[in-house]
Amino acid sequence: LTGITDLNFHASLKLYPNPVESSVLHLNTSRVMQVGLYNQLGVCLGNYTLKVGENTIDISALPAGLYWMRYAEISQKFVIIR
Repeated sequence: LTGITDLNFHASLKLYPNPVESSVLHLNTSRVMQVGLYNQLGVCLGNYTLKVGENTIDISALPAGLYWMRYAEISQKFVIIR
């Protein structure tokens, strides 16, 4: 089948804590997926392959600000507080 959207796809990724105050972003997913990390200007800062379960991304080099995690056609924002 084509053109069918998985309505539960966005529920398969949990990003926490939000806002982030540490140097690690935690992501929990129920399926293997590719995600991209973007700044406010839309510049891709990295692409990551997440495995099923708990994943972490080191964000210690990123300054405070608003960022987007993009997967499939879904975007999820998160904030880094320093």
